[in-house]
Amino acid sequence: MPKCTYSSFFKKIAERFQSNIKINHEVCEVEMGTSEVIVKCKNGAVIKANKLISSLPLGVLKHNRVTFKPELPKDKI
Repeated sequence: MPKCTYSSFFKKIAERFQSNIKINHEVCEVEMGTSEVIVKCKNGAVIKANKLISSLPLGVLKHNRVTFKPELPKDKI
C-alpha cells in the first residue's frame, strides 16, 4: 500500500481540479449559502463554487484573518 501524505493527497486532488485551483489569491471572506460558496479575495476577485476545500492554517483561523459567513463554530477553531 503506498504511503499517503498531505502533499500526495493534495496533489491527487489537484490533478482532477487543476483548472479550478486558484493561486496567489489571498482570501478575505468566505460566504456559505445553501447552494453555493462565494469566496472574496483581496485582489477583488470573486469566486463562486458549489463546494470549497480550505487548507487555511489554524493561526489564520484563530486570528480571524478570513471572515466566514456564517461564522465558524468557536469550539472547532
